[in-house]
Amino acid sequence: MSLRYIKLLAKARKHNFQPVLNIKCVREFENKYDIVLPDSYVDLLTKYGNGGVVSDLTLFPLDRAEAESAFWLRRKSGEVFLDKTDMGSEFAGLCSQAELNNERYDEILAAILNGALMIGSLGCTMYAVLMCRGKNYGSVGIVDTDLSDGFQPRFVSRDLKDWLSEYPGG
Repeated sequence: MSLRYIKLLAKARKHNFQPVLNIKCVREFENKYDIVLPDSYVDLLTKYGNGGVVSDLTLFPLDRAEAESAFWLRRKSGEVFLDKTDMGSEFAGLCSQAELNNERYDEILAAILNGALMIGSLGCTMYAVLMCRGKNYGSVGIVDTDLSDGFQPRFVSRDLKDWLSEYPGG
């Protein structure tokens, strides 16, 4: 673990983070959705704090992450769209479908975010997601839930600790 990460989390715990979760709560969440949260996220929740603010990033407490992600967490299976190496044209097609048929928006977003847990907000409709299934397990991505602008989801780090260590202003 990097010294920068330790300092970031110590600062966050002291000033901006909510109290830690007990490991039993984390395991109950995992059992409920049949997933295993990445160790770096479990450490964050149980050793440093259950959500808080790091610069312009708001990390959600686990219950908010669950509320933001419940629709696709309940799916428990299916293709992990964000694992695709070339999602460009298919993503554009899904965005068009969402724009044309607003009633299918939740279903389309669920298909895109299957396997991901929304762990924080970067403002407006930009969210940080943590992959909890698939070949990108443990990776952090950025997703814009306003599908009308066509911002393609992208991975920013293979590990939550690395990402938080490098996060601007952290």
